[in-house]
Amino acid sequence: MAKWTQRDTQNPRRMLNGTLQEAHIFSGDGDVNVEIFPHPDAASQAVLVNRFGAKNANGIVECEIEVDDSYENAYLQKLNGFKNQPVTVIGVWVDDNDHDNKTELHPIDGIFVRRSDSNLTAHELDIKQKYAVGNMIAAYAIFLAADDSWLIYPPLSEVTRPITFGFALPPRPPVSAGHTLRPMIEPKYEVIKNTTVSAPTFNDSPTSPYFTVEFTCKADSTLDVPGTLIGEMVTFWKEELPTLNVSVTPLPMWNEQEVGVSPIVPPQTSTVTVHAMDSHTGSLVSGDVWLDNDGVK
Repeated sequence: MAKWTQRDTQNPRRMLNGTLQEAHIFSGDGDVNVEIFPHPDAASQAVLVNRFGAKNANGIVECEIEVDDSYENAYLQKLNGFKNQPVTVIGVWVDDNDHDNKTELHPIDGIFVRRSDSNLTAHELDIKQKYAVGNMIAAYAIFLAADDSWLIYPPLSEVTRPITFGFALPPRPPVSAGHTLRPMIEPKYEVIKNTTVSAPTFNDSPTSPYFTVEFTCKADSTLDVPGTLIGEMVTFWKEELPTLNVSVTPLPMWNEQEVGVSPIVPPQTSTVTVHAMDSHTGSLVSGDVWLDNDGVK
């Protein structure tokens, strides 16, 4: 019998929401083992149940990934900074036939952590204080890797599997009169190796707006070094000033030379209508100015 039984060949991955108990390297095979206590939502609880209908005895789902040696310590050290905090893990759902058919996510495709305000990085604090409306941001830590197993290969470990994740924005803040809100997303990657990241797509839900991003860590079967990404993502709202609407009306002018032979066309003069907001009253005002080569008249 194979070491693992893949639980769902049509839809092989599962998303597990839970609390991170700990992460460590198992000396027997070098895997990073991540222990998750599932949250009570039905989808997460279902991951606990094996193909025979039995739940994992300790109530924990062990999630495993063999991270490339160059980045393994950074992956493990940073992930353990989120002990006892809620995390989301996405990976291939299997039963481990050598260990009482307990369920696992093996290999892990990605781990996402919504940071608390007390655990922000310097980069995230800078955005919060300088750019975010109301000093509100949603900050995420990201851990992605393609499996680097070298002895025994868990299911689909040699297949490149893109992963899409939704990054929620903070609550939509009130906006100043005459201003607009622009949703923003800004990444910062400490490690990005053999991994591609799509342009973000904004989903303007009235109650829970979010960005989706697709990440693709290249599998070890096609590269000497499998894909790895360790980093952060920040979403926030930015307030923008109203756009100036400028309309130009050319006014051709004809003059005769002093010798009176033929008319010439001098440099063109124009009127420009400018619309802007009065900073004192908050109302929109407009006016015309004259322009020629010497500037505003």
